[in-house]
Amino acid sequence: MNYVSLSAEQRSKPVKRKGGTSMEKYMALVDRPYGCWTLDEDELARFKYWMTFDPIHEPEPMTPLGGWVWAYFHQHGYVHAAERANLPPSVGVACRISPDGYMALSEPVAPTPEEMEQRGARFKEFMVPFVERFDEIWGDFRHKGKVGDLLREIHEGLVRIGTFDLGTWTFSLEKFNAKLEKLSNGDLIDLFFDALETVRGFWEIHFRIMYTTFTMYMTFEGMTMELFGFADTDPRFQRL
Repeated sequence: MNYVSLSAEQRSKPVKRKGGTSMEKYMALVDRPYGCWTLDEDELARFKYWMTFDPIHEPEPMTPLGGWVWAYFHQHGYVHAAERANLPPSVGVACRISPDGYMALSEPVAPTPEEMEQRGARFKEFMVPFVERFDEIWGDFRHKGKVGDLLREIHEGLVRIGTFDLGTWTFSLEKFNAKLEKLSNGDLIDLFFDALETVRGFWEIHFRIMYTTFTMYMTFEGMTMELFGFADTDPRFQRL
């Protein structure tokens, strides 16, 4: 997918509709296919660095709708969870989409040293239940009776938009598609925004879990380095 920037004169000419995919035609018509989420020169200058390719999470270019959903929800999740947890080293990151459709993450936005110290004490308090009662918070996805609070919240959200069945404890794409076929256009719009709101909540949960579990992981790595002299790249760490 190539990003094409057209001059005003070029944009005023009739567009030939023969040949090419719908996406290629769209990309040729606009300068900022991802709107305010497009990574441009001004955005690049605001931060020391950007990560502009993630082959694990987003190896392919995204559509304008997919790019907007990714950028908005990721940035919201990063910032919301960082503030909820009082994450010491960062208050979040900026999420954008490169003009050719790939995800872009800015460097972490750091608080002041004074704020970092204050957030550190509060973050330790936030970590306590995740260390002492993790099963109650998250639990086991495979067993209905062992699901924790946050995982239950995710399941209930999926039930609300119709992609999960609590009775059978399964996902059913076929049932969901059958539901969509029966909805009017107005109902589809309502479901679309319900789904967006639900998924936004999922990203809040995602980063709350990520910040705490990554901290536990790095704390454990610090212990193995202090006691045994090896980090997480060592096979012995992976065995542990």
